[in-house]
Amino acid sequence: MILIVDDVPENVYSLQKVLEFHGFQVDAAFSGEEALRKILSKQYVLILLDVQMPGIDGFEVAENIRGFKKAKDTAVVFLSANYTDINMIIKGYNQGAVDYITKPVDTDLLLLKVKTIYKLYEAKQDNSRQNQEILVLYEHAKEYNQTLLNKIDKFKQVFDLAGVAQWEYYTENERFVPSAQLNKLFNGDEDISVSKNDFFGTLGISEDSLLGQASNAKEIVRMNCQLERNLESKGLKVLLQPEYEDEKLKRVLGVVQEIDNSPI
Repeated sequence: MILIVDDVPENVYSLQKVLEFHGFQVDAAFSGEEALRKILSKQYVLILLDVQMPGIDGFEVAENIRGFKKAKDTAVVFLSANYTDINMIIKGYNQGAVDYITKPVDTDLLLLKVKTIYKLYEAKQDNSRQNQEILVLYEHAKEYNQTLLNKIDKFKQVFDLAGVAQWEYYTENERFVPSAQLNKLFNGDEDISVSKNDFFGTLGISEDSLLGQASNAKEIVRMNCQLERNLESKGLKVLLQPEYEDEKLKRVLGVVQEIDNSPI
C-alpha cells in the first residue's frame, strides 16, 4: 500500500486517482501527525511525503518513522515545489528518502518510480522469506542431527552394556569392516582394528566357507547353528545375516555378543 501525505487535499486526490487507476492500493493523510498515527498502525511499501506542511513537516515525519518497526522496509519519496533548493534536497536524503520529486508531479515519472520501488520491495520480501525458510530448515536439520546423535549415543551405550558388537563383510572386494565395539571386544581398544583373519579364526570359519554358505539362504541357518555351538564355550554368541542383490550375495552382516557381559 502507498501512503500519500499532503496538507492540500487536491494534491492527495489527484495522485490517489492516478495510482489507483494503475492498480495500486492507496491511503491518505492530510497532516504529519495523521501520517505518524497511520504508519504506526499499518505497513506501507511507499510513502509519498510532502515536505512543507504546517505542524509536523515532511522532514520531521521521515525522522520520526526511522525507529518504527512497521516502516523498516518502507521507501520514502519527498514531494516539494522547491526542488531547486539544494539544501532541502540534501536534507531529504539525509532523512532517509530514496527519491525527491518536484511539484507539480509528472505522473509518468511518478509511476515509473513507484513501479521500480515496488519491484525492489517485492524482491527484498522474497529474499527475506527465502532466508527465513532456509533458517527454519537449518534449525530443523540441527534438531534432527542432534536427535540422531543422541540415539546413536544411546545405542552405543546399550551395545557396550550388552557386550554387543557389529561387523560387515563385502563380497565384491572382500572387505571386512569391524565396528568400534568389535575392536574393543577383541583388542580392548576401539581404535585398533581387529583383522579379518583373526576374527574369522576366532569364529572357527574360513573366508571361503563364509562365502559358500552365506551364498545359500538355507546354509546360512546351518552356519548360525554351528557357530552357536562352537562359540558357546568362549562366552560368545554370533548371528550372521546375508544380504542379496539380484540373487547374488552382496554383503554379510554380523552381530557378536559376549554372553558373560549380557544383562539378560
